[in-house]
Amino acid sequence: MKVNTFFKDDWSVDWEKIATIPQFDKLMSTKQSAVWHKEGNVYLHQLLVTEAMEKLLVLNHIEKGSTDWIMCMTAAICHDLGKADTTKWSEEKNDWTTKNHGVVGERITRHLFYDEDIILREKVCYMVRHHMTLHHVYDKPEETNKRLIKLSHGLVPMNYMILLNIADSIGSWNDIETEDSLIDKEMKLTNDVRSLHCLQKRYSLVEKSQLIRDFIGYNGEVINDSNDFCVYILVGFPGCGKSTYYKEFLADKPIISRDIIRGELGIDGATTSNDKKVVGTREEEDKVSEIFDKKMIEYCENKESFVLDNTNLKYQYRKDYLLKIMKYNPKVKIIYIEAPNYIKDCIERRKGEIPKKVYDRMESNFDFPQLYECDELIIVKQHSDGTDETHIFNGDITPDLADDIRFVCGKDYISKTKILNDLKITRGAMILDGYDCYDSCIKYMDEIINEYKK
Repeated sequence: MKVNTFFKDDWSVDWEKIATIPQFDKLMSTKQSAVWHKEGNVYLHQLLVTEAMEKLLVLNHIEKGSTDWIMCMTAAICHDLGKADTTKWSEEKNDWTTKNHGVVGERITRHLFYDEDIILREKVCYMVRHHMTLHHVYDKPEETNKRLIKLSHGLVPMNYMILLNIADSIGSWNDIETEDSLIDKEMKLTNDVRSLHCLQKRYSLVEKSQLIRDFIGYNGEVINDSNDFCVYILVGFPGCGKSTYYKEFLADKPIISRDIIRGELGIDGATTSNDKKVVGTREEEDKVSEIFDKKMIEYCENKESFVLDNTNLKYQYRKDYLLKIMKYNPKVKIIYIEAPNYIKDCIERRKGEIPKKVYDRMESNFDFPQLYECDELIIVKQHSDGTDETHIFNGDITPDLADDIRFVCGKDYISKTKILNDLKITRGAMILDGYDCYDSCIKYMDEIINEYKK
């Protein structure tokens, strides 16, 4: 499904069509909190929030039908999709509760739009997942700034996250929030975010390695000041093409993989050459983990760049790595790889090896990687014609790190500060600011690369 499904030719919302989609139909019978939502069922709330969002976009001079307009409107339509699966009665609160409905809603949204442009899709998913953050950002004043900066690490500028927050409040009928209080809230949020220099930036300009340590809760010592080696974390479903990517672009670096270690140990007949996918007993898997961690620490102690090749789909798994390696102060790059038809292609590629129910479980627990986990996030989307599109997101890169960033033109590696800067201007800024002409961006970048190859 594409997001355009939600809109008519004049960009008005096609609620008739939306009502026929099962994930939305369920919302019509989903109860809401009697304290915060006197407007009725969740479906009606989504409609009211979308109407409020459209008015806010007009006030903020966001052109109807533009990429940012589509992103914000789609996020408003989808923001509470997770409530149908999470709404439960709480005896303690004597009310309906919806714990983690943003997280569940994100996964439903991604599943609905798996064939949409990956950046637009992930922007919408980010807004859906985190739409509650600003509602509670002042609950613990000592954590407010950290939470605001962390939220600004997404693909979506903070000014749009604030718009969704205000639209969500306008579309909620209750006796607590008044029109004046919402105006005050919007002004306070905007001023606080602006004071942190991240209103329209993805994050404030601070030392990134320390920021990663802050967000994962690492409080130990740091023994390497130079930040002079890199840990590459591959993320993707089994069969998405992580191994192919490694062989093509990272083969000059050592790799750590649980599958490889299982093969070395001969678990259940696995070897390093037969590519047999197995899982050992608890004792065997504990041994795999022990060897995995030992290899990881050895590379860090030697300041040698290396690759972590597992599915790494859950944030907690990636966080566990970071807690073990941030003592050595590496640069961290996360590379997310997606097959053309999302999980469908992965299932087909691994037919007979991994049951669909395993993929379903993985998808239900998938946490899309975020910029607060890494220095650089690389998103690779494969296409059915055999081509890939690559999106690179990072912060301001100092000159001493610039030459470590490598871009690919055919099979040749290009590494020049000028190319890096131009790449940021075109691929980064243009795509993030909502330009639809991705092919033009790539064409321009090819011209720059060819110029610097002369």
